[in-house]
Amino acid sequence: MRPPENTAFTSPIQIEKLALTAWGKLGQKADAEPHALICHALDTYAAAEALYEVYLGPEVRRELEEGLAPLAEPGLGPGEAQQRVRSWIFLLCALHDLGKLSPAFQALRKDRARAHIPEEFNRSLEGDWRKSRHERVTAVHLEAWLEKRGAPWAAKTNIIDALGGHHGWLPLPKQTSQTEVQAHSLGDERWERARHLFIELVAGAVGLAPYTEGWRETHLSPAAAVGLAGLTMVSDWTASDETTLRGESYPRRGTLSVDELPDYLNHARTWIRRNLGRVNWAPWEPPTDTSFGSLFPREKGARPLQQAVSRLLEDVSEPGILVAQAPTGEGKTKAGLLASTILAARLGRAGAYLASPNRSLARDVHAQANELLDHTGSELRSHLLYAKDPHDPDSDPTRLETLAPRDLCPEEQEVRKWALRTFHVNRGIIFPFGTGTIDQLLKAAIRSKSVTMRLSAVSNKVLLLDEVHSYNAHMSAFLEVLLWWCGRMGVPVVMLSATLTDAQRTKLVNSWRNGARLRQGLRPEWVEIPSRACDPWKLTWAQPGETPRILPVELSEDNPRRTIEWEPVPNDPEEIATQVLDRLGEGGCAAVIRNTKKGARDVFEALEKQLEARGWKGGSTLLHLTGDREYQLRRRENEATLNELRGPESAQRENVGTERVIAVGTQVLEHGVDVDFDLMVTDPAPVDHLCQRLGRLHRHQGRSRPASVVEPRVLIIKGNTPGTFPPGSAIIYARSLLLATEGLLSERSSIALPHDLPELVRRAYEDHSSLPAEYGRRVASAELERRNRIDREWTGARTRRIERLVDGDRINQLTYDAHSSRGTRD
Repeated sequence: MRPPENTAFTSPIQIEKLALTAWGKLGQKADAEPHALICHALDTYAAAEALYEVYLGPEVRRELEEGLAPLAEPGLGPGEAQQRVRSWIFLLCALHDLGKLSPAFQALRKDRARAHIPEEFNRSLEGDWRKSRHERVTAVHLEAWLEKRGAPWAAKTNIIDALGGHHGWLPLPKQTSQTEVQAHSLGDERWERARHLFIELVAGAVGLAPYTEGWRETHLSPAAAVGLAGLTMVSDWTASDETTLRGESYPRRGTLSVDELPDYLNHARTWIRRNLGRVNWAPWEPPTDTSFGSLFPREKGARPLQQAVSRLLEDVSEPGILVAQAPTGEGKTKAGLLASTILAARLGRAGAYLASPNRSLARDVHAQANELLDHTGSELRSHLLYAKDPHDPDSDPTRLETLAPRDLCPEEQEVRKWALRTFHVNRGIIFPFGTGTIDQLLKAAIRSKSVTMRLSAVSNKVLLLDEVHSYNAHMSAFLEVLLWWCGRMGVPVVMLSATLTDAQRTKLVNSWRNGARLRQGLRPEWVEIPSRACDPWKLTWAQPGETPRILPVELSEDNPRRTIEWEPVPNDPEEIATQVLDRLGEGGCAAVIRNTKKGARDVFEALEKQLEARGWKGGSTLLHLTGDREYQLRRRENEATLNELRGPESAQRENVGTERVIAVGTQVLEHGVDVDFDLMVTDPAPVDHLCQRLGRLHRHQGRSRPASVVEPRVLIIKGNTPGTFPPGSAIIYARSLLLATEGLLSERSSIALPHDLPELVRRAYEDHSSLPAEYGRRVASAELERRNRIDREWTGARTRRIERLVDGDRINQLTYDAHSSRGTRD
């Protein structure tokens, strides 16, 4: 056994030299020159300083600053005291890699360490002992350091969780205890003294005295700790951008003196801000004029829904949740963008995230968001965020910005790969303005790696959630806890739906309100939101301490009221193709919506054959819109073609008599597609989904139509016998809802939109006793299966979602027994 080293006569000068020369970054080249650990700490300080008001929301910043307010010296004015407390926050971020000042880390590159640190420390690098991860060494040292300062448990534990979890996993007590007993990894007393001195040197460089008695009075709430953890992570990523390590802008230093530290910090501030500007990482500054006409100058005027949004939010002064219930064709997306802009301007939010149920709608909202940013003179662009297919054009790696955390964790290549992937994929969440799918947002509610980054990233945004009714029980379980955290962090939320039931609205609103009530020190409560059958279309605005306000919404004259006749058609691709082409003999546009990709492909191929047999192929446009990889590369082009031929701007174009447009697809044609069809064929679906599809029939006024399709008509594909459905339908949708919808249709030969929609949804979901008797019995039996399915989905989600944390809870619960972040969709 190697005898212990004599540490008694190690001079303070040598301890100081170790603290100043220990390496922190090396890059990926074998002969790379080191970047001193203390320099990386100051880089991170500068990054946290630059990102603080961009990344963290006002409520999270307020709780952070109030919790650490005792660290400011007595006698300072309010402005000076706030700046001093913020410096402490940035200092904590800067200390995240303190654990790299240990033999375990320095020995990863002994050649570089020996060339810089004092010679008498070289023996510490020898040996074949177990190495500890540097973030856990950080947690171990800071726990002891804060204990000596007298920091209360709630502050100490959440600080070490936040800083020790800067690689995504928040450390558990067992892990830090294991690290603590690995004495060789941590180093002897000299290394501990060097880490103490390191804290003093970094604090001195930024003008702070670390040994203040104020630590005894500090407190850190879970929301504040989440903000500190997220800010630490993204600041470390920003300061670890290897692309600039090769450039002159990066202030790379292997060693420097104590006197040089303040000047180095100023240099770091310069290059950090230059890099952030290069990728346009700046706060969104909404215009002062948030009127509809100013935001959307191309529109001929605001519709009633959009006017109501402006009236309801004109005097908003604190965060709340807005629910807009309106039928298709009322301009809900623009109303949501209007509400998001108003809330961002009124409440001082630095960005927004716009969530949609699928990629097609996300891309459409993405385009509208960028158009809004253009019209308002903003230099920002919306970052698109969804789970990309390698065949999707948006997956092109050349589209990624150059800023990336490549030089991050020498101990573990997987951490570097994770950081690169997480930073690039999640820019829509991290950066101020993002658009994407709802599953990517719901990752902030699942116990998974880097969940604190996602949670804190939404804290300074307005969230816009479209088509809320389309989320199943599994996703709704994540949505409810995410809304609670949004209320807890003061995040304003806007939700849009055409078919959201009043029970769903009440549950979601109460989730947000109770999180917000905890933030304000109020007890949780369940508030019933009144509803009247005569006012199915309305806006609901709820704040934590007030009764929710409801504003009825009139329908626009531009949204035509139409009665849609329906008739059955057998589940035979050839028969479906024949019916469509027979009715389009004089021209027109038809949609065929199948519940499965196979069903859509079969009809598409049957149409191709019959068009060729009839000699109509040259005068017809046949489009396939599903997510199949075979069609993925053409899908975007097909969507653009469909929008050009049947979008809102084509409404005044005269139809050519022989022109035929047929779109075959899956549920992608159900949500957010602002196109007009003359005829529709559809698989059975629950009545709310069915009416969403019918909203695309005769959608635009002023369009000339061939005589054979002058009246709106839908052909509903039927099973072989009553109560049976085409393959796959009863897997995608609950059988009880399909049966209830079939029972409702059996009473009528037409549906009046939008008048009939609220009553049909109520009867299908809540009042089965009003169904025809023969269907009522079947639905009652199948409803038990649906309830069991909901319970299974809910239970599965509850075992994976994050907890609602209150004061006194540790944030390491957020990654305890963590799961893959991909589990937000069932």
